Amino acid sequence: ELLLQLPASDGLQSLAALGLAAVLPGARLAEVLLGNRVDTPSLGERLVYSVGLGYGVLVLTLLGLSYLPGGLTFVQVALTFHTLILLLLVLIGVRPQPVTPVSASPPFQSWQWANLALLALLAGAAFLRFTNLGYSELHGDEAAAALRAVDVLQGWERALFVHKKGPGDILPAVALYALTGRLTEFAAHLPFALASWTGVLATYLLARHWFGHVAGWWAAAMVMADGYLMAVGRMLQYQSLIFLLVVSTVLALQHAVDRRANGRYFLVAALLLATGLLAHYEAVIAVVPAFWLLICYWQQQIGERREKC
Repeated sequence: ELLLQLPASDGLQSLAALGLAAVLPGARLAEVLLGNRVDTPSLGERLVYSVGLGYGVLVLTLLGLSYLPGGLTFVQVALTFHTLILLLLVLIGVRPQPVTPVSASPPFQSWQWANLALLALLAGAAFLRFTNLGYSELHGDEAAAALRAVDVLQGWERALFVHKKGPGDILPAVALYALTGRLTEFAAHLPFALASWTGVLATYLLARHWFGHVAGWWAAAMVMADGYLMAVGRMLQYQSLIFLLVVSTVLALQHAVDRRANGRYFLVAALLLATGLLAHYEAVIAVVPAFWLLICYWQQQIGERREKC
């Protein structure tokens, strides 16, 4: 909040705005839904779910605010996100304690070669996505999305409806514009660079679960160096959000199947998929692996019922 109020560089203010609008509420929501349980996710999984749910909070909150009469102001947007964070903190504070101790294993149990290789991979992904992030001017579809963000801030009610790709790639720009007072190239690109970087980690976690550490590393490495994903990860475009939300949706469903988590991971998966669909209908591709995992879960439930009988 202080960085948004005091004179600071564009980079620091953009980071503070994204933290207030997405990262902090997403982390608190992930804590409410998945934390302090016997099946609490590991550190890497928490990061993936926090960022994914954070974009969901951002998109749904700004979507609701955009329907109010008039334009959006700094006070209106900042107060709304502060209130959401406070409410989530209250929910965390009043929830009952778990009966059994939390038994989640963090991804960095010891400094083994696999952990060092993952850190090197994430550092490389960060270098490819965050360095010189504001070097290029907004152009083409980027400029159109930025103009729609300005329309939302000024209170044009049809701004999101005339945009044919969904509001998911406009509303992050709206949040940063409202909170910083300007929309530079760095600020416009930052939310999508974070989504792209987190998608690399999500790919590693999912592939590691299915095929092991080595396969997970190589899968994430190919995603990290993929020219298309790297390029859209540095642009004001929806593809990075789709990439993160589709992979994290499948990851949440896989955890639901593994941990039989009484609906919590199913709820997380539903929120992530809904956010992806608000960005673009391409997110429906997650339904294919989701359907297969739901069949696996259904077969597990049938097997357990037969054992009880």
